Order: sequence, then structure tokens, then C-alpha cells
Amino acid sequence: MNGNQNGRSAASQNNNHQHRGDPRTTPTFSQRHLNCPTFVPRQRTEEHNNREPIEILVGEEKELFEKMLAVETKTHPFTPYYPDIRKSSEEYNLALNIKALLDNYTHHKALRFIAKTHVWNLRPPPFAQLPFAPYGMDAVRQFIKMDGDHAIYRVIADKGDKYILLACHLNVHAFHRGDLRFLEVNSRTRTNASEYSCIGYLALGDLVAVSELAKQPWILREMGCWKTSDMNQESPCVWMVVRMTVLMRQRFDNVPFVFLNNGAAVALKWREPLTVKTGYNGNLENRGTFVFVGSGFIAMQVPELASGHSKMQETQLLGLSKEITRYPWSTGTIFHYEFSPHFTNQIHIGHCAYSIANPDPNGVVEFCALMGASASYAVLTGNFDCRSFKMINPQKLEEVVTFKIENISDPKPESLWKQNTRISIGCSRRDAHAVIENVIPLGDMLYISARLSREFAFEFTDEVHMVSQREMPDGKGLVEGFVDKMEHGSNGARILTALYGGPCLPQEQHLFGVHYEFPGANPIRLNVDQNEYVNSIIRKVPITIANSPFGCGKSMTIATAAYYSVLRYRTVERDLHQQLLVTQSNFASVNLVDITNRFSDLCTVVRYVSLSSWMELPDESRTELDFPVQMQKYFIPYVTGEKEINDTMLMIEMAKYLKEYQFLKVEEMDPVCQHFFSNCPVVERLDLERLSEFFFESFNPEIVITTADSLQSVIPFLSKGIDTVQFDEASQMPESALIEVISNFPYADFGLVGDIQQLPPYCDTLLTTNLKRFGIGNTLERAIKNRLFPQFVLRNVYRCHPFITAMLGDLFYGGRLVTNVKPNERDEFMRSRPDFWPNHECPIMVRHNGTPSTRYHTSMFNHVEALMVSSIIDQIFSHPNCTIQPKDIGIISFYKAQTTRLLETIKNKDIKIGTVDSFQGMERQVMILCCTNEMISGFLANPNRINVSMSRAKQATIIIGNVNSLRNAQYWRRFVMEADRYGCLFTMIDETSEESSVNNSESGLVTPRDTWGRKVSKPIDRWYLVYIIFTMHGMGMLMSWNMFITIAPQYYHDYWFNNTNYQDSFMSIIGVTSQIPNVGIMILNTIVVMVGFMMLRVVIPLIVNCFLIAVIVIMAIFVTPSPNTVTWFYIVTLVIIMAMNLANGIYQNSVYGIVADFPDNYINSLVIGNNLCGVFTSVLSIMTILISPNDIELNALLYFSISLAFMIVCLCSLYFLVRLPFYQYYMAKGVEARSEDSVDNPSLRQYWECFRMCWVQLFNNFYVYFVSLLIFPAMMTDSVYSDPAHNKTSVFGDNLFYPITTFLNFNLFAWIGSSLANYVQFPSAKYLWIGVVLRTTFIPYYLFCNYRPDTRLWPVLFENEWWFTIGCTIMALTCGYMSSLALIYTPVEVPARYQKLSGMLASIFLMLGILAGVASTPIAAWAVENIGTKKHNDVEIL
Repeated sequence: MNGNQNGRSAASQNNNHQHRGDPRTTPTFSQRHLNCPTFVPRQRTEEHNNREPIEILVGEEKELFEKMLAVETKTHPFTPYYPDIRKSSEEYNLALNIKALLDNYTHHKALRFIAKTHVWNLRPPPFAQLPFAPYGMDAVRQFIKMDGDHAIYRVIADKGDKYILLACHLNVHAFHRGDLRFLEVNSRTRTNASEYSCIGYLALGDLVAVSELAKQPWILREMGCWKTSDMNQESPCVWMVVRMTVLMRQRFDNVPFVFLNNGAAVALKWREPLTVKTGYNGNLENRGTFVFVGSGFIAMQVPELASGHSKMQETQLLGLSKEITRYPWSTGTIFHYEFSPHFTNQIHIGHCAYSIANPDPNGVVEFCALMGASASYAVLTGNFDCRSFKMINPQKLEEVVTFKIENISDPKPESLWKQNTRISIGCSRRDAHAVIENVIPLGDMLYISARLSREFAFEFTDEVHMVSQREMPDGKGLVEGFVDKMEHGSNGARILTALYGGPCLPQEQHLFGVHYEFPGANPIRLNVDQNEYVNSIIRKVPITIANSPFGCGKSMTIATAAYYSVLRYRTVERDLHQQLLVTQSNFASVNLVDITNRFSDLCTVVRYVSLSSWMELPDESRTELDFPVQMQKYFIPYVTGEKEINDTMLMIEMAKYLKEYQFLKVEEMDPVCQHFFSNCPVVERLDLERLSEFFFESFNPEIVITTADSLQSVIPFLSKGIDTVQFDEASQMPESALIEVISNFPYADFGLVGDIQQLPPYCDTLLTTNLKRFGIGNTLERAIKNRLFPQFVLRNVYRCHPFITAMLGDLFYGGRLVTNVKPNERDEFMRSRPDFWPNHECPIMVRHNGTPSTRYHTSMFNHVEALMVSSIIDQIFSHPNCTIQPKDIGIISFYKAQTTRLLETIKNKDIKIGTVDSFQGMERQVMILCCTNEMISGFLANPNRINVSMSRAKQATIIIGNVNSLRNAQYWRRFVMEADRYGCLFTMIDETSEESSVNNSESGLVTPRDTWGRKVSKPIDRWYLVYIIFTMHGMGMLMSWNMFITIAPQYYHDYWFNNTNYQDSFMSIIGVTSQIPNVGIMILNTIVVMVGFMMLRVVIPLIVNCFLIAVIVIMAIFVTPSPNTVTWFYIVTLVIIMAMNLANGIYQNSVYGIVADFPDNYINSLVIGNNLCGVFTSVLSIMTILISPNDIELNALLYFSISLAFMIVCLCSLYFLVRLPFYQYYMAKGVEARSEDSVDNPSLRQYWECFRMCWVQLFNNFYVYFVSLLIFPAMMTDSVYSDPAHNKTSVFGDNLFYPITTFLNFNLFAWIGSSLANYVQFPSAKYLWIGVVLRTTFIPYYLFCNYRPDTRLWPVLFENEWWFTIGCTIMALTCGYMSSLALIYTPVEVPARYQKLSGMLASIFLMLGILAGVASTPIAAWAVENIGTKKHNDVEIL
């Protein structure tokens, strides 16, 4: 049985390589997956007959209602536009489905609803809370009918305990009843046929019919006092819903979907992102790689105006209501879902559908392609903003308008309003269309400049203008069953089979002796590579690839192939045949038009651009072959009567078109047309679709050029006889777009021309792995590397200077490029400007900019760089021998924020300024490249982007960037080296000085200067302010605790808790309550590293510490020991200790993290500060002993007051720190390094990687403090060298022995050691551990001192106090020196992206060393007291 099945599978597999299945017998996609229907609306019959009881008003309420209905009817601003308004109050909606319910909602119904609010205003609101439904029971029922007076609302916000509704029809509130714009649904709201609360059962996008309201009790204002323009969804709702009916949802069941990276979903067939609710109990880790099936609903859209008006009246109403802000429609929602093994398996098979045993390869192909296409379009839909915004300070200068909109909504317009977005500006006379050219976020505002369409003269005449985005055209896209509809053996079927693992299409043999010429007045003979491509297209090969690097004449090759295809079909068949050329940008299509225009007299050519898009194009992007221009020329003879046409209405449509766009005056038209306009002066609507169909049918263009964006719009007008489809810049074409074209023209021959070494298709970051693979992919690269289709390489370069061609050929094309121009054909500009260009033999100039960039969100800008570009342009055009025009110059920035800054700085609109992406396919005589960022990573290091940016110039390229960084970066170093070799490198410093060496420069930056050689402010630490402030914070880390612990034995142990139960345990308890919280919070602070603003983690602990110390000072002044106060004082003290050390842990860890981004010696400033704090505390302790040894209260107040004052100074210093250029530079540098390597929120792997790189230094840091804190201070203070009871006296005195020999000695020499590490760094990082481990000898050294003389069993080897003191000096010196070296070496061991993390890890290991050392002191004491023997009075004691 199994064997037979396997045999059939194998046979089926073999057939899959030969036959794709008969479409007459192959099941459709839905038939294959009966267990997963795509759209199944649920209609419960029992719910259809349930209607909400109709409210009948009587008495005073009825009189009031009828009175207010008459008033509202008369005063409502929309009433004049509804002449056939129904006045009968007894007619109700009898709709039989949801669509009819929405379509039949009239202005009269809205008036009745408004009038009833006057009745509801007199009724008390309900106060009874409705119960929640039992578990498993649906508390809300849905209906498709609604009787009685009501208004349709939709759910736009879920606040947890309530919902916010928005009126669907503007008629309900117009301008004067803003109180009815938003309603509140809460637990007191009753839904139809349910006794339970609806909270938790509604979803965004749900439609409800509201039939009763109640005024919120806290609202005191009268109705009619709220302007609609003043209300938003965050405003307090005036009304709550008392009763409503939930309308039937448009449901779906078991629809396959894939998660996006933001948690939304893309479902099969729905080309919009869907919201996903909970409903799956499985593991969702890496969920983007799986396919699920889910059930939910699609939110229905409701017309924003009530029915009953004409098209003209609708236009007038929309203009009248332009001031009312629109809110986006909710997307669909998936409520329940589960993992689908079947579809997951299909998407994992993917491109191997025809290469492995698979019972249904066609189903796999269709599912993957449909899912990829749906995802691509869904992401575009998700980036569309359907809201309208009030234009602030709108201005118009010629064809450009500038304005501002609020940038505070969620989502922020900043993320959705981008360059090239098409917008509509509301106007009472007529809306204007425009295209955004520039977007600049300015705080809570978004500054926008846009180019107006030329449809008509527009001026800002209204008091208020609203702006919104224009909806994207909804193309047909891939349709279900497209695979099976392709006939077996068709070109489309063969291409699709090869893309999904089937047989590759064979490479045709080279044909010699066949030569093609580019037609025109001066024919141009194609080279060998171009000949091969054209010949392959002519010979009807299903698909041909031309791997065409920059400037290889691919546009001419494509045009030539299209021309010879036209000639071929002219001689073979008489039916209309068309050749379709698709480009990825308007500029590329203009270039193609310029080429085909040379032979437009030999065949008919048209470039399809929709009329609305054409009106927005600048002059340089318009051509004589454009569709609107060709239609104008073609229609004029018919309208003027020169040509006859039998269809009068069609002629009238032509006349309307020519009049509307001012191509022809009415008096120049045929009398029939003049008569029409005399009777109908206002044109309601143009039938552009009919005109377009007529033009394509009668004009018969043989070559049609269009862009990928316009492709879906032109497909309906093309003939079925599309012979060839060629894609220019095919490397940027998404796979879903290619498959869509193949499905539309399965019998055409296809050509893919592009360069896989340049930019790939744009891929939104929301797309997960599988969606990227099937929606975007990189078809051209995959096809070339796997040799799926016949391919040829165009090697001959005609664009660039031979110098650049050779260099880029070596770097990116394996040395295969051949230049076809001579140097003297590409160096005119350089030869004519020896004053500006030092050596015309090198077409690359590099200019140094050492000024650090500034981060703006995810982008960067550099103001000095923008000024340098402006200066260079001035130098170019200020010379009388200038041989180029502004239009010959292009400026590329790798960052959008810098593009914006350049557009602000350079006012010459003829100079093209844009990102690398916008220059793909373009060329200019001279290019200026702006690197902006001093760190070469991310975009700047991408080889494809480097290749594109360096291959745009025909003559010369000027690079502006940080020379030191460019010298150390792959690819860039070659450009710098060549420029330097030919004397075209401008660093503006003495190249022989040490300052020019990267290795001898602290920051790795040469002295920055402007283009005139003047110094630009360098980010140096002037007067070492940053270093001093960091040292101050090193002291601040320990100041509060050192002061506390120094005075604690006297003030707390001897004064407050003397002769109490707390005295003996106090010192040990504060040790536990201090160190454990300190270390714990530091570890926690590192785990959540960099999630929040790091400086905030310094400020808040400082404020907390200031508050805690202030509390201690207040208690020291106003509270004295007594039996009533000692207990609560003890508890408060321990709480303060814990809070203080928690704050100190965050403070210390965060400061170490910040300082790790700075040069190596700066992290040592913290250690120096720590030791200086110890020195200061020791000196203060000695002074208090000498001056006031017995005034404990005064001493305590002095200690705490100094601590408070110092912490306040530290807090204030931060205000100046963040404003210092040196600080800003290194912080931005660290942020850039982490952001470009995704270390903003480190994973466990990144923690381990950082630890693995610097673990030796972390150990050194730990062990130095472990040894030191095991000995100091506990063992040292228990070593007796000054004690009258033991007949021991010291030269330092009994009271000062420990303060001087232990505390002052240790802290002073630790500070000296840590300072010495700034100047002497020996041993190196590799051998430092040896010295650290050797310090272990200090432990037995102090064990053999006079440690615990009364109880020790070990002999004392060092009786003299000087051995004790000198040992402390050496131990302190090595502790400060080696701990500083370990901290200095730690960030050096890791790359820049991990430096902050390594600094925070170092602080943790430092504290762990302290904690381990303190905890190990009792072990040392136990060893001395319990191991060994001691002889006393001639008796051996064991």
C-alpha cells in the first residue's frame, strides 16, 4: 500500500516536470483546501427576526421632539443639499441586509436622532451596572436589521473599561453638534437582546446602531456648545450610550495568515494588515515562520454622508465639511486562530514545489505567491494615512506649497507622510492635488513642502484648509486560480515552473553574424553582448536576462529589442501587437522615451502616465510621448471637426477633457461642442476610462512605456496581443510584481534587464522571512546565480570616466567591465578648472569633514557637511570657465535627515538632491557624495549602495566624509587611496604631523576644517570638564554611603542604639541590607540596559539619594533617642539604607555604562573619584577626632550635610555635562554603534558574546577587589598595634592609628595608583591577570600580622606596626593601579557596540568582588582561630 503510494508520488513528481496539469481537471485553490474556506459569512437565522422595540414618544416628550425636529431640519447646515428629504416620522428602515441598512440611512434619520437628544437630555442617566456574562457565553448578539430612530457609529478606541464610538455619517453632528461626534459605551450600556455588559466583547471597527443616549452627569454645558472641530477621541464624551444594537460583522473562518514583525497579520486574499487578538495557546516564538488559520471579521466602511444627494451635492457637501477631521478606518480583526501544519508545510516547500515529491505543486505555488502578493500590498496599505489634518500657516510660492500639520497623533504622521506621498488639499472651490517633496519633523509639528498639480490655478482662499493623503489605486493583483489558468506550455507556465524548482529554461546557442542597429537618423550598431540579448527577445525565448552594470547602454538595448519585435510582428500578423517596457522610476522612463523618440516616426510610441500623475510631474519629467499629451493631439481633430466621429457623446467627452485641462478653448471647438457647453457650463465628471479605452483602440500604440507604479492602471487598456514585456532595473522588481505581470500576459516573451550589484527591491522591515521571500524576494539575483533562465552580460560601459569604470569593475564586477569611452571624453570639467581640481587624471576628490554628526531618530545629519556642499557648489559656479549647469550636478546623501538639511541649505532647485535610492538609474556630470556619519557602518558600508553612488557621475565625483574612517573602511579605502595618490585628497592638515595619524590621535579624528581650511570646532574636552565631572560622580557614587558608614559606629551604634536590643546586630545588619540590594539592582539595571534613556538612570537615583540624605539630616536635627523613638528610628534607618543602596546600584552601574563610550582613560576617572571619596572621608574622620571627638550629634550632622551638599552638586553638574560638545560627540558615537548593530536591547547571545570577549578583564576587576576588601578594612581594624590594654603604643597615637594607617593610607595610595594608570599602562591587557593573581599573597601576609591576637592560633610574623602600614600602602597602590587598568582594558576588548554593556558588566563584577571579599573575611578569621596550635604557659593548646 505504502509502496504504491510512493510510486504514485514519484510518478506524479515526474509528471510535474513535464506537465503542469490540465486546467479543465485540476481543482481550484479553494477546492484543494475544503477544510479552509476563505470567506464564510455567518448569518444566524434566529437573529434576523429580533428587532429592538420601537420607542413611541408621548405627551411632553413627543411635543418637544416634534418641535426640535422642525428646528434641526431648518438649522442643519446640510439640509439645503437634500431637497427630497422625507418628513414622515412614521417610516422606519426595513433593510434586509447590512449594506442596505447603511445605504438607506438618510439625512432625515440623522435629523430625528439629533432631535431626540433634546428628549434624552431631560432623562436621568442609568446608574445600574450590567452583569458580566458567564464564562463561555457571548454577551453580544448581532443583527442585520434596525428599526426606530438611530445613528450608525463605529468603535474606534478600546479603553479597557469602556469603548469610544465615532459617528459614521457627518450628518449626525455636522459642525454645530460636536457633542454627538464621540460617544462612550460602558458597563451601563445595554445591547439589543442581551442582559449582560458588552465590555470585552466589541472590537475596533464594529458598527453599532445607537438608539438611546444619556448625558454624562458631570457635563454642565448646554447642547450646541461644542464645535465639532474642537472634539477628538481623547476629549471627555458628553454622552454615554444607553441602548444600542450591534450590527452583523462581515465574518471569515479558517483563513490562512502569517504574522508580521509588529504582531499584525497578513491573511490570504485581504490586502491589508489585520489585528490579532488572543486565541492561540501554543508557542509563538519565531511565529513569523509559521502559517496559522484564523477566524474573525473585516471592518465594513460606511459612506461619510447620508444618502439622498446627487454627485454634485456630494462634492459640495465634502467641500463644506472639509474642516472636520477624519479618522482612519479600522482594519480587520482575527479573534481565534491555530497553527496550520498543512499551510506551514506548503510555505516551507516554497521555491522547491516542482523539485521535490509533492502531490500538489500548483497549490504550493499559488499559495506562496498569493501570500507574498497580499503581504506586499498590505504593508503599503498599512503605510497609508486616511486621516485629514488642518493645515497650519499654509503658503504658496509658484507651484510649491508649504505648511505644517500636528505631529502628535498615534500613529504619528511623521511615520506615514513621506517624500513622494500624493496629497489632496481641501478647498471650497475645488480640491488641489500635490506631491510631497520634503518632510521635516519639528517637535510636535511636521513641516511639509509639496509641488502642486497643474490641473488648475490654486490659491489659499479659505479660512481653514484640510490636507489628506490620496488613496492608492486598488489594482486587481493576483487572483485565485491564476496558476491553473495558465495553459500548459505557455511562457508564463514555464517561467513559473522554473522559479519554483522546475526545469530551468535552456540557454540558446550563440548566433554569429547577426547584427542589429539602433534605428534613427544616425543608426548605431550594437555591440556583441547587446546583439545577443536582442536576438534572444526576437527569437521568442520565454524569458531572457541581461545582467547589465551601470552605463552599459541597457536603455538603448531594450528600445532596440522592442523596435525589432514591432517589425517582426508587422510582417507576420496584421492584428494589433504591442511591446510593453516597464521601468522602476519616472526618470528611467523619461530616459527610455528620449531614446525611443528617435525612431517614433517609424512606429507609434506612448508613455503611459495617468492624467493626475502627469499634472504633478515637473517639466523635466514630462515628454512629448506622454499619454495625456498624445490624447490631446489625437482628440483635437475630432473636437474641432477636422475628423469625423459617429459617436457624439464620445466627442463631447473629448471636448470636456480638452476644456477641463485647458488644452483647447470652447470657441475653437465644433458647434456641437459649443452648444453643449452653453447649456452645461459646469462639467460634473469626466469619463476618463472611456476616453483611455478609445485612445488605445484607435491610436494603436505599438510600444507602451510605463512605470511599475502605473502598470496596473494601464493593463486594462492594453491589447491581448502583448508580444514582449521588458523590465528595466529589474533588480529592484519584487517577485510578486513579476508573477502578477506573467499571470496577465502568459504568452508574452519577457526580458529582465538589471544589475544585481546595485540596489535590490525595497523590503519593509515589517515583513517576516517567508513574506520577504515570496512577496519581495530578489528574483533577478536568484535567477542569475541559479541560472534559471538564459542570460547575457553587458560588459561595455559608456557612462563613467574610464578611471572609475576600472575601479568599480575591480571592486564589484570581478574586473569584467570594459570601458568604451576615452579619458578626454570625460574630463572637460576637471581640465577647465585646475584651480578647483588638482589633477584631471583622477575623477575622484575626497574632502575631509571631522565634525561629528547628529542623530535624528533613526537617521543622521551633519550641518557642517551641508555648509561644505554649499561652498563647493559656489566654487564650481563662481568661475567664468564653468562648463556645466546646475542640472548637471547631483548630490547624494546616505541619510534622509541629511537630505532634508541639504534641501534647506541649497536653494538651487535645478540641482538634484536625494538619497541613494532616488538616484538609481540616474546620471549626472558631477556627483557630490555626503557620507554624513563619521562611523562607516550600516548604509555607508553596504557595497550595493556604494556601487550605485559611485557610478552616477559621467565626469567627476566628490566625496565628503571623515577621512580616517574612510581609510579604514572596505571599498571606501580604495577611493581615498587613489585620491591621495593623485593629489585629490583634502585633509586640511600637515600630512607629516603626528596629528594626521589615526593611531596617534585620541579620537581617531584629524583636525576638522572647512572648505577654506579654517578650523572647525573640534570635540575636545576643554579644561577637562567632562573628566572632572566624571571624577566628581566617581566620588558621588560612594559619598553618601561612606559618610553614613563612617559615622555609623558612633552615631547609631554608640549613641542611638546604646544598651538596646539593636546595638549588637546593627552593624552586621546594615552590611547585609546594603550590599545585596546594591549588587542585585546593578544586575537588573544591566539586564534592561539601554531600554530607557541612560542619563535618566543617573538623575533619578541622585534625586532619590538627595531626598534620603535630607531625611537623615532632618531626623538628626529634630529626633533624639528615647524608648518611644528607637524602634521606628531603627526601622526607618534600615529602609533608608536599603533605598540608598538600591539607588546607588543604579547610579553606579549607569555611570559606568555611560563612561564606557568615552576614551579609555575616562573610565578610570570613576576609580579615581572612588578613591578620592575615601581620602576625603578619612581626612574628615581624622579632623573630627581631633576637633570634636565627643560631640557625636554635631559630627553626624556635619557628615550628613556635607554628603547632601555634594550630591546636589553632582546633580547640578549633569545640566552642564550634557551640553558639552565632547560629551555629545562620544554619546552619539556610542548610540550609533549600538543602533546599527541592534544592541539597543541586548539578547542573551549578545551578553555572552560581550562577556566572552572581555571575561579576563572582568575577572581582573573582580579579583582585585575581592583580595582588597577581604583584608580592608575588617582584617586591618582587627589587627592590634595600638592598644594600651596590650601595652602597645603607636607613633600615630591611640585614636588616630586606624584612621591614618588604615583608612587614609589605603584611600590615598589607591587614588595615587589609579591616577598612575593614566600615564603608565603596564602590563598589557594580555598579562595583567598575572599581577592580579600575585596580589593573593596579601591575604597570608595580613593573616601573619597581629590579627585577632586574643584568639588566634597562628604565630605572628610581623609584630612591628610599620610592616602593617607599608603592607597597606603597597596593597592600596596595586589595588588602585590594577583595578584602573582592568577598567581601562575592558571596553578596549570589545567592539564599539558593546562598550556600554562592557562598562556595566565591569561595575557588576567590581561590586561582586567587593561583596565576595567582605563575605570571605569571616572565613579568614575562622582559619586563624581554629586551624593550628598555640603554646601558652608551656601547655600546648589544640
